[in-house]
Amino acid sequence: MNSNEKNSLSWERDALDEIIREVAIRHGISVGRDDPILMTYTINRQVMESATGIQKMILNDYLKGLRTLSKELQDEAAGRLEQTMREATNSICLALEQEAKRLFSLQRMENEMVVRKMMEEYRHLQRFSSISFLVSFLGFATALAMLWYTG
Repeated sequence: MNSNEKNSLSWERDALDEIIREVAIRHGISVGRDDPILMTYTINRQVMESATGIQKMILNDYLKGLRTLSKELQDEAAGRLEQTMREATNSICLALEQEAKRLFSLQRMENEMVVRKMMEEYRHLQRFSSISFLVSFLGFATALAMLWYTG
């Protein structure tokens, strides 16, 4: 017998002695080790220990299955989240690109409008400058003509 078996037998004897004492105290009856009630108790205890072992195995299998399922669900959720993030990123990039194109188009139209206005002002000033030059030239020519005729 190894140490575990000795400890188990010792524990069983102690448990039976405890039951014998408790029955004697509560009921005033002396029960021996070969009493059918103690045999039934021992059989019940063995059945309960066996059932407990089976329940532990079933519970461990169930927990293992739950852990596996949980891991699979986590992996699936992570994959879906990654896919959603990738789609959202692509959507945001596309929206930003479209908005940038729209803003650049607006800026180009505003720049073209400003250039047109500047060209109109330039042409207006050029006409004014040409007319001023012509008036100045005519005034100079008139002054020369006056000097020529008076002199």
